[in-house]
Parts: sequence; C-alpha cells; structure tokens
Amino acid sequence: MNLNGRVGARRIARSEWTTQRWKNGAGITHEILRWSALPSDDAYDVRLSVAEVEGAQPFSFFPGYFRSLVVLEETTLRLGDEAMTKGRVFDFRGDLPMATTGEGRATDLNVISRLERRARVEVASRETERERRALAVFALEPVVLRGDAERALDAGDTWIDLAGDADYVASAPVVWVRFG
Repeated sequence: MNLNGRVGARRIARSEWTTQRWKNGAGITHEILRWSALPSDDAYDVRLSVAEVEGAQPFSFFPGYFRSLVVLEETTLRLGDEAMTKGRVFDFRGDLPMATTGEGRATDLNVISRLERRARVEVASRETERERRALAVFALEPVVLRGDAERALDAGDTWIDLAGDADYVASAPVVWVRFG
C-alpha cells in the first residue's frame, strides 16, 4: 500500500498486502506498505514487507537503504553464520551481500529504509525509546493496542500512525518500527 504524502492513522490488514517476486527473483514478498515524505516521490523512504524464504537464498541488493529483518517463526535457516531465531532482529546495509544458508523455510518482516532516514526496529510490548516519528506496529499474534483508543489487531495486521503523536502499549510483544 503506497502511503506517500499521507497523514493519519489506520489499520492495514493482511488481506491488503501486495504479493510480488523479490527484486532478484529468488523468493516472494508480501508488501505491507511503502511511504515517502514527498507525495510525488517514486522511490520510498521506508518499506515494510513479509518475505517467504525457501532454503539458501541470496538477498536482493538495495543500495542507499538500510535493512532490518525480524524473524517471524522458528527456522533451521541461518543468516550468514547467525541462527535465525523467532523475534531476532538483524540490521544491515542494503548494499552488502547477504544470504540465508542451510535448508528449511523462513518467514520474516523486512523493514527497508533510506540510509539518511534509518528506521528503528524493536520487538517488545512497549517501546523502550519514544520518538515523535511515524510509527508502524506489526502484530506477531492477536494483540490489543492501546493508545488514543483501544484497537484489536490480528496476527499480521499493521497499525500505522503517520503523525506519531500517540503513546502506545501492546498486550503482547509486537514489532515497533519508527521512521520518517
């Protein structure tokens, strides 16, 4: 969902995701949102997506961007030499060669942000550092999100608050993404 230049807050349901092949053709991604501070910008400042990884796969290159990957389910795959355990966050530059190794399947949340507008990504019930930047909250399981109102999110739903004004607390761990 392209949110360029928009403001406000809304829920993005799993049914609204856009499915496409990876840039390098090696896997599948389900785009949740892309956002740019400029409404006419064809590029984006941040993009959230869920990737499905099968076996050893090279990642697509994204020069000029920073990547954060959150492992959404247990897997035997590794990212380089590191175990991909559920809830772990990996941060790396988009222009570095990265690949999964081993056999198996993984599902992960990808946050790709411009180097100069790097997103902050963490997994917790509440944010550890509060910033007044746009916010995306990705539900890892059914959760109640409390802020200016109470909202129920299903697993895979994303709450987006482009103004970033409200303070939120979740009833279970979620992925907090601050950007913009």
